[in-house]
Amino acid sequence: MSKYLGDYVEDSTHHFVWGSNDAAGGAITRDTDGTIEVWKEGDSTANSTAGITDDEDEGETGIHRVSLVLTDVFYATGKDYTVVLRDATIDGQTVQAVLAEFSIENRFEEVTLGDNANHGGSSAVLTLKQLVVNNPSGAAVDIDGTSSGVEVAASAGTAVSFVSGGTNGSGLLLDGDGTGAGLTIMGDPTGSGQGVKIDGGQTGVGIIVNGGASSGVAMAIASTSSDCITVTASGGNGDGIQITANGTGVDMKLAGSGTIEDGSSNDVTQVGAAAALTAYDPPTKTEMDTRFTAAPAALLDLTDGIETGVTLKQSLQRIGAATAGKVSDAGSGTEIFVGMDGSTVRITATVDDVGNRTAITYDP
Repeated sequence: MSKYLGDYVEDSTHHFVWGSNDAAGGAITRDTDGTIEVWKEGDSTANSTAGITDDEDEGETGIHRVSLVLTDVFYATGKDYTVVLRDATIDGQTVQAVLAEFSIENRFEEVTLGDNANHGGSSAVLTLKQLVVNNPSGAAVDIDGTSSGVEVAASAGTAVSFVSGGTNGSGLLLDGDGTGAGLTIMGDPTGSGQGVKIDGGQTGVGIIVNGGASSGVAMAIASTSSDCITVTASGGNGDGIQITANGTGVDMKLAGSGTIEDGSSNDVTQVGAAAALTAYDPPTKTEMDTRFTAAPAALLDLTDGIETGVTLKQSLQRIGAATAGKVSDAGSGTEIFVGMDGSTVRITATVDDVGNRTAITYDP
């Protein structure tokens, strides 16, 4: 009789072992391994070997290990599967056998939790490996309470943790179908309660939002008419909102045509610009003339302006001497080029019999 392995989560990985024996019951290695395949819904024509690894004699003779990686499209939720051994030869006999059975998210039980009074005054506790809630016409989950609809608290550890089991999975995915909202949280419209209240306690952080990948968005908030988000410091010396970028990132970046206002509806961007202009002390005409006069000289004497150790001024002086200056001692092996001032020797060049320059001395 085959064994039922369990109701597995989609895209998970699992392992099981099975044994092969001879006619007398002794452990034996398969003569021919055959093929291990999975049938969907007991249908031999709906079969696949995807994600299956068959390890012969895993640690002991006659004990074989099968690994199932359920990521292929063949493995769908809400289905039953059978693991079958086909066309193996064991102790000289052809063997066809059912090794195991499993299902994928096809064994959910309905669980009802009562109120505190029916649980001896203690809150009901429910531990779930997986929970799928779906209602195509109404609210999938409706939680209401006279004080707190849902209260989650932890004395030391994490009160609620959403962790993705797969590589590309979501720890928590709230997806509104069509035009619906993935998650709507609203305080009592007739009272003053908060839709969501997040408190970091004494020194903790109320909420941390991390975009993950280098191009990911940590949080996106959109509104067509009302305020997207309102942040208020309730008292003491607390900040309404504090944004700090780790590393070299920008603390806060605004994209779009909107502005930031202070508590008096003043545009913070305009207020900041006005303050900057008020504090600005423009230079006088004399100061500007001095700066414009000094600029060309600074450019001409810029260190390494043309090449390492050569300024723009030096380069122009040497070009002028070589192309438009006086030349003396031509043909003697040492030629002298005078600058355009008519007296300063800018280039002294050593040349060979055919006029090739073999050594040059510049001044300066």
